[in-house]
Amino acid sequence: MHVVAKPALQFIPPMSLAMMRVSLALPFLFFLAWSEGSLGKFDRRDARSLLLLGLIGVAMPQTLVFVANKIAGPNIVAIMSPTVPVYAAILASALKLERVTPFKIGGILLAVSGALVVLRPDKMDLTAGHPSETAHGVLVMLLQTLCYAGYLVALKIKLQTHAYPFGIYAYASLIGLSLIVVVGLSTGLVQFDFTRVPRNAWCAVLYCGLVISFWAHACQTWYVMGWKGVGEGIIAEDYTPG
Repeated sequence: MHVVAKPALQFIPPMSLAMMRVSLALPFLFFLAWSEGSLGKFDRRDARSLLLLGLIGVAMPQTLVFVANKIAGPNIVAIMSPTVPVYAAILASALKLERVTPFKIGGILLAVSGALVVLRPDKMDLTAGHPSETAHGVLVMLLQTLCYAGYLVALKIKLQTHAYPFGIYAYASLIGLSLIVVVGLSTGLVQFDFTRVPRNAWCAVLYCGLVISFWAHACQTWYVMGWKGVGEGIIAEDYTPG
């Protein structure tokens, strides 16, 4: 997704692209929720947990990934995305949702070391008054990956009481989209000239919405329900394209 989205970001602001990708996915997500019989399974008691999932699982990560892409390019995004399950495993262990084993510790160290070798943080200007675009992108992606790691753990907890992965993701996406729209319209960050957007950029929007926000993330949400431990998300995240 990161390479596909880069040309579109030359014409479409990150928040607008996030808004459109979630909007495209939403009808199909609610169809999945309807097919699993979960549309009437949530009430006011679920509002806070769904709001949290919508914020850290949809609104923030699906916007910030485009912000980082626009600032630093798709390479930085692709390099840092695999750290999501690492953070998720650490958070799950801290919350005592799963036990830390030598194998998991080794996996975490290997993943972090690999990312550091490729990123070369010693070559990045993180402290100066005008940090490099790469450093800015890394910071944005750090926030993005932490948000999504928190989402995966919160989703797993929610699924323990509501075994409706598609329903949870559909309602979280609706809330996330609402947050994006409110912030975008109030700040003007979603304004752009539709007439200047080329056909390939619109194709990128369709890809991000239907292939990623709908299909890939719906499959990942379904997979989370079957995790024996959050650490298994390394497999799911590595095979999710964005």
